Amino acid sequence: MHEYVTVAVVILILSEFLPSKGQTNIIVKSPIRLQYSNHCFRRTSRNQTRIRQPTVLYLRFAEQNRQSSPPHGNNKSSHLASEKALVADDLSMAIIRLLVTRLLRQMTRPAFLVTVIVLGLCSVYYLGYIQMTRAYSLIRRQTSSSTLILLWDFYDDDNFNQRLNGMMQNGGCPVSNCRFTTSRDDMDLSDAVIFNPILQRSYLPQRSFPGQIYVMYNMEPPTSFIDYPFDKYRGQYNLTMTYLDHPDTDIRIPLGYVMRRQNNSTVRKVTMRTKSRMVAWVVSNCNATGQRWRYAKELSKYIQVDVYGQCGALTCGKHCFRNIEKKYKFYLAFEKCYCKQYLTEKVFRTLNYNIVPIVLGGADYSELFPRHSYIDVRDFRSPKHLASYLKELDQNNHHYVEYFSWKMHLKAVDGRNKTAAFCRLCEVLHDRSYPYKKDFDLEDFWSVSDTCLLGDEEKAALNL
Repeated sequence: MHEYVTVAVVILILSEFLPSKGQTNIIVKSPIRLQYSNHCFRRTSRNQTRIRQPTVLYLRFAEQNRQSSPPHGNNKSSHLASEKALVADDLSMAIIRLLVTRLLRQMTRPAFLVTVIVLGLCSVYYLGYIQMTRAYSLIRRQTSSSTLILLWDFYDDDNFNQRLNGMMQNGGCPVSNCRFTTSRDDMDLSDAVIFNPILQRSYLPQRSFPGQIYVMYNMEPPTSFIDYPFDKYRGQYNLTMTYLDHPDTDIRIPLGYVMRRQNNSTVRKVTMRTKSRMVAWVVSNCNATGQRWRYAKELSKYIQVDVYGQCGALTCGKHCFRNIEKKYKFYLAFEKCYCKQYLTEKVFRTLNYNIVPIVLGGADYSELFPRHSYIDVRDFRSPKHLASYLKELDQNNHHYVEYFSWKMHLKAVDGRNKTAAFCRLCEVLHDRSYPYKKDFDLEDFWSVSDTCLLGDEEKAALNL
């Protein structure tokens, strides 16, 4: 905002030489419009300038090439009010506001000129400080042996960057000379900045220097991008980190995988005598747009479904899945939407326990998980038919236990730590020949219509 102070000072100086009537509008290229009304002075007998009426000086955010329509009817006053809204979000805005409302009320002409000069010197000093800071950051980047990566907005746990730095220091990655930070004060020093587009809907900060890499990190489905302002981010991201197996995905983040079990590893036996309940479901998102709630409600008409978490009447406790494993035979691993490849940790987590997951989603489960390790709702003509099958398994322990036979040779690994993906990111940032994106279109990449089923289409896919 320091440049706005400079603009304000210039306008105040110019106002001394402008006509005494009328209004001067000076348009500054995006992102602000600054307006100054100069007909508020009058001459006194002592050839001094005093305030006749409050000075109108305000800053308004405005989009470039914006097509504004004239106000209609009763909306005119509110339209004008919004046009003249005072923005005072930071120190620069506060300085301008203070200048107008206090210093100019009873200010003589010499005092006014002194104030303008002081503010001008402060602005020049501040601009010089910014340039020195950027020059220092350039020297640091050229002389430092490590690559600094800024996690701009991350809703993983607060210690995630510390774990990443520990992994780098311990040589846990093939290329380990990267360092991670969450301090936005390091923006000018960071070689790469990782943004989560779900949390970053308003704007992206301006790059501190040419060649600074912007990375898009997202693990949410395309349905989370409905009504998203894609135009603001077209051509902004240079790298992508997602779960999606797509040509435009630079670094894929698997949520888990199935691997062969070592010969000396032990497999826990299934304890049937404590499994007195049928179906459990732990759910916290009560407002998901998909059909999973509709399916669970329909299923509960034919079989008991116990709902835990924020959306249910039951609480799970500290060792939630361990307790569920003891009491229940089946678990609803329902995704919040029906999108291709979208899969959370639900199934991988459930497969680590002796409980059979019932899956609902758009992923290709047969490609990801061992045969006869889960139950897919799409294999049944209706929730009623699924309930009948679950009751059959409840009465036949031998058939039920067969759903765990794959564990003799394989095991599911939950990939929620995602650290391997950041190892790969460090490799990419040190690869001078890597083809960074220049015209990446997030809207084409994260298309709902191409990857997700909504409404009646989802109902048909789930046999609802």
